[in-house]
Amino acid sequence: MTGTSDSSAGGPLGASVPDAAANLARFRELVRERVDLQEKLRDLPDDEALIGETLRLGKLNDLPTDRGAVETALREERRWWLERWIR
Repeated sequence: MTGTSDSSAGGPLGASVPDAAANLARFRELVRERVDLQEKLRDLPDDEALIGETLRLGKLNDLPTDRGAVETALREERRWWLERWIR
């Protein structure tokens, strides 16, 4: 087998997934509904672990996404939190 792949994302490193942002939005809705997914994503040690687990669980739930979509969502959520709570 040739090439480098990222098994958590299911494709070549840096490759984008079609509909990644839409799939991530649907995955986030699924997480809100399912305690088992919440538990798997809670208390992860850092952003890298959260990104990896999100990619893995998204793929397992037929909602593949990519690193860029997850990183963008993390940035947007942090910005929202800061704007709301730090004034």
